[in-house]
Amino acid sequence: MAALGIVDHVGERHLGLFRTTRYPEKNHAPEAALLKGVEAALRGGASDPRTTALTALLYSAELLGKIFPAADQGHARELANDYWPSRAVAGELRMIRLAEAEAAT
Repeated sequence: MAALGIVDHVGERHLGLFRTTRYPEKNHAPEAALLKGVEAALRGGASDPRTTALTALLYSAELLGKIFPAADQGHARELANDYWPSRAVAGELRMIRLAEAEAAT
C-alpha cells in the first residue's frame, strides 16, 4: 500500500533505542471507494466478487454493525450464508469465544 501511495512508511527511533514503524494514511480515496462499494452491496446493488466477499466476512466477524450501524444486515446475512469462507470465519470466532469462556472458569 505504501508503494501505491495509499499510506506513508514512517520509521522512527525513540530514545535512540526503540525503532517503531507507522503507516499513516496518505490517500483516503481507496478506503472511501471501498466503503461506498460495501454500502451498495448492503442495499442489494450489484457489486464485484471482492466487495461481496468482504461484506460477507465483515458480517461473519460481527464488524459490519460497527462500521455501518444503520444498515439493514439482512442482505449481508444472505451473502455470508452463501460464501463458505465467511461461515468458516464465524465458526472459528465461535470456537475462540468458547475457549475464552472455558479459560475464564
